[in-house]
Amino acid sequence: MATGDPVLDFVLSLRTPAATMAMRAVSAASSPEAYLALIPVVYWVLSRRAGLLLLGAGAVASLSAVILKDIVAAPRPPDAGPSAWLARAETTHAFPSGHATSTAATCFTLAGLHPSLRAAAAAGLLTGLVGLSRLYLGLHYFPDVLAGAALGAGAALAFVLAAPRAGPWLARLPLPARASLGLFFVPALVLNSSPPAVLIAWAAAGALGGHALADAWGWQLPTGRPARLPAYGLLRILLGLPVLVALGVGLGDPMTAPPAEVAARFLLLGAFVTLLGPRLFMVAEKTAPWTEGFRQRPSH
Repeated sequence: MATGDPVLDFVLSLRTPAATMAMRAVSAASSPEAYLALIPVVYWVLSRRAGLLLLGAGAVASLSAVILKDIVAAPRPPDAGPSAWLARAETTHAFPSGHATSTAATCFTLAGLHPSLRAAAAAGLLTGLVGLSRLYLGLHYFPDVLAGAALGAGAALAFVLAAPRAGPWLARLPLPARASLGLFFVPALVLNSSPPAVLIAWAAAGALGGHALADAWGWQLPTGRPARLPAYGLLRILLGLPVLVALGVGLGDPMTAPPAEVAARFLLLGAFVTLLGPRLFMVAEKTAPWTEGFRQRPSH
């Protein structure tokens, strides 16, 4: 079936059983749930600063994509129904691609933290691969993927460029003002109050507010030594990820839960990432003698 999009038609012509398995895996690995796990792991183990930038860029880009989807209301390609490529019918609109948006925001934020031609090329290749998977599975037209990639990369660039100046300015704000900055996302719910928008806005509010309180109260995790992962990072992941899974999906599907429940669950989830979880890890690591040397290292 011709879709009217020559790029999409060409990609669809490449379908084989083996490629379908690979493209499904790529698409699943770039799902919102995957980033929900990636950002906390970066924040807890590698770098609080990198995790915070990923969180901010991802929230702005993803929330913008959700709002644009309903404003533009672009249909999915004709293959985006219950078929060999999708277990259930896709009910959201197509433009822009949420997977391409969140992948570009993540990859280009990480590339911007250590800028180089190689990092930029890797970010572009990963974003392109995810976009290709969405075309291959018949879920988006080419402009959907292109717009999502541009939106995510733009958000990443804005956050990376603004961070050096914004950090000192934010540090001078009174604590209540810093802790309430996360509420910046909440007014966007006037434009779109769908479950994905509620989820993103309140999770970002909890995480950003929690980060400010963690700084003020001294609950700052030492990070940045992945070679010592078995000695500290694995403990944090084993303690933290089950809590995130329980809040995210263990209490019910957030896409069908009442808005007030989604807001409360994801506000708590965000606060757990940057405030409650770090405090739990700090208490747990005091009883682990193999983390003693690491605990003396300041976080970054």
